[in-house]
Amino acid sequence: LWKGVSVEILRVVPYTAVQFATYELYKSHLSALMDKKSHAIPIVSGFMAGCTSVIVTHPLDTIRVRMSFSRPDLKTNTIRSTLSTITTEEGVMALYKGLPPALLGVAPFAGIKFGTYEILKTAISRFLQKEEKDLHASYRLLAGGGSGVVAVTVVYPFEVVRRRMQAERGSTRSQLSVLKALRTIMMREGIVNGLYRGLSLNYLKIIPKVGIKMGVYDIVRNYHLHKNHD
Repeated sequence: LWKGVSVEILRVVPYTAVQFATYELYKSHLSALMDKKSHAIPIVSGFMAGCTSVIVTHPLDTIRVRMSFSRPDLKTNTIRSTLSTITTEEGVMALYKGLPPALLGVAPFAGIKFGTYEILKTAISRFLQKEEKDLHASYRLLAGGGSGVVAVTVVYPFEVVRRRMQAERGSTRSQLSVLKALRTIMMREGIVNGLYRGLSLNYLKIIPKVGIKMGVYDIVRNYHLHKNHD
């Protein structure tokens, strides 16, 4: 149950840091070029931040997936040994197996997540007739969880393809293209039992994960903004 958790921690920390840092950077630049109230800004910024974070941390994700599918041998099933095995037997580029579906999945996921979060947060503040900065933390968590549900529902098929590509051993040339893989899974296993298999369980992880992540991010961000204005 806990195989690959160490590398998952090593991946998640830089992944999250890179995504939020670059999101703010991209949003700052886009805000100077577009209407600051445009919902396109968080969507596009999230999309680009998602791409950046995936490219930076994808090798660690590949190692995590391989470790989770390998036999539980404590001597060989380590980050170092898995990295060595992949690069020696398959080449360095094997660390980037599944990158296309990861980009197609995570980039839209991040864009939809950030965009939907801002939309839901605005809707909640209007419903409660409050300023967004005055929203209670619980409403921010709610908006975050809702944005996670929308985002994961849209991109989940790409996540299925990514995991299968990363778990596959052998030359990267033997792998199917993303679209062909999607079509193959859909034809052989169907949409619900294939492309969306395990989605309901994923909701149990995504709702609290994204809710807490977005809520805490927004609270910390607002705190620093108000502190800088004071």
